[in-house]
Amino acid sequence: MLIIVWALWQHFDRHLLLGWGLALAAAVALRAVVASRYLAAVRGLTDVGRWQRRFVLVIGLLGLLWGVLPVLFFPSDSPWLTMLMVLLMCGLAAAGIGSLSAHLPAYYVYAVPIIGAMTLRFFIEGSAISTFVGLAGIAFLSSCLVWARNLHRATRASIELRFENMELVEQLRRQKDAADRARETAEQASLAKSRFLAAASHDLRQPLHALGLYVGLLEGERDAGRIDALVGRIRDSSAALEALFNALLDISRLDAGRVEVSRRHFRLQDLFEALAAEFDMQAREAGLQLRVVPTSAVVYSDPVLVERILRNLMSNAIRYTPSGKVLLGCRRRAGGVQVWVVDSGTGIPAREQARVFDEFHQLNNPERDRSKGLGLGLAIVRRLAGLLGHGIELRSEPGRGASFCLALPAGDPGRLDAAGAEATPVVDNLRGRRVLVIDDEASILEAMRSVLEGWGCQVSCADSIGAALEQLQASPHKPDLVLSDYRLRDRVNGFDAIRAVRRAVGEDSLPAILVSGDTAPDVLRLASGFGCPLLHKPVSPARLRAALGALLSVPAG
Repeated sequence: MLIIVWALWQHFDRHLLLGWGLALAAAVALRAVVASRYLAAVRGLTDVGRWQRRFVLVIGLLGLLWGVLPVLFFPSDSPWLTMLMVLLMCGLAAAGIGSLSAHLPAYYVYAVPIIGAMTLRFFIEGSAISTFVGLAGIAFLSSCLVWARNLHRATRASIELRFENMELVEQLRRQKDAADRARETAEQASLAKSRFLAAASHDLRQPLHALGLYVGLLEGERDAGRIDALVGRIRDSSAALEALFNALLDISRLDAGRVEVSRRHFRLQDLFEALAAEFDMQAREAGLQLRVVPTSAVVYSDPVLVERILRNLMSNAIRYTPSGKVLLGCRRRAGGVQVWVVDSGTGIPAREQARVFDEFHQLNNPERDRSKGLGLGLAIVRRLAGLLGHGIELRSEPGRGASFCLALPAGDPGRLDAAGAEATPVVDNLRGRRVLVIDDEASILEAMRSVLEGWGCQVSCADSIGAALEQLQASPHKPDLVLSDYRLRDRVNGFDAIRAVRRAVGEDSLPAILVSGDTAPDVLRLASGFGCPLLHKPVSPARLRAALGALLSVPAG
């Protein structure tokens, strides 16, 4: 600007030229201010559109001020000044491409007035050379506009690619974080599974080892009193095995999602009274005071599963409280009821409070003494509470006991079920019933035959599907029930055996029971989908008889 003012100073009105120069300088200063505000708005993502429009207006003002230069101060009598002005105007238009093409409207309002006014001034001159220069100006302006548009597109594509790359990097980072979390979860699950299997193996081996010793002692024993004592110990070891297997089965059923929830409105006091009757003697024998606070609260949940949760909590409280008392009570809260099981026991350190809900994790029981429990009660509590959607909270300090809180939703007293509809008793009439037993273990077949015949059943035994089908063909009577082991030889399972028998007798609804030593969740899901009861080994005679009675409830004709 200073160069052009100095060049034109001797040829035009100095006051007018100075006024134009000052106006241009003011416009340049205004552009600097508006540009800084515009960039700040872009960084803060506030009022971007408004400052963008202001910036375009200021750039348009600059274009107009440069455009009036050849109109007001055209040096027609000096070719060198004319050439200088043409070079200046073209240079301004070309230089603006780099800085203004990112926003095409800004470049248009800047370049068109500059080149347009100069071209118009050459056309006004009217000479051949001026007309040629004017046409060249139009061509130059067109090329600048095309160049600016192409640069705009390239810049935009580059920015979009950069953001795409940034988004891709962010996606990769999120995927990596997710993979890291999944790997960490898998590693923790693997470690937990290893600890679980190690503890389960230990706890299973203990009563099995004792059983083997007692059976060995029993074989050579002749004294009747000693035999009775050994039988009692064998019974205790068997009961310990059954308790452990039942707990493992509970966890497997919960993990497999095979525990059904039946919610209803019920009085909490009924459950409290049942628990008080169950644990009163146990608390007395442990020298503890059991206090159950009466309540009129009504809650909405599954009473059977809630009772199992509280039973486990009460059992733990009595087992781990050497002296003092155990309290069962509740508090009403907005929209619900908090049930508390509080003991005055040894308490749980803060670092252990999350781990006590893990399988087989017990405090102060490194020797795995079964009299102190199996370490599965709280694991089942956590799973049941999660299944019901109820919160479970632990508060404890070493030496000051522990408090477990189960949060239950409030129920509607007006929607209580009819006073304890009694379950219809199952008719247990097994005499004369024909039972087909399929198992590839000869000892199991013989034991099953003895037990079932002792109940008056007519028993047929087969060690494979083929043998079972041969017996069906040879017998004029079809079985009333099929009792099959899950794992048979030659990679055949109990489902295959039951299907084959049902096809052979032409009765798809023939009652069947599956017996398995496998507690894997997928086996539970398969049995549920197959529509037959699943009994897990070891099966006590009482459980077997109850299952048979439930399926064969109609007396034999």
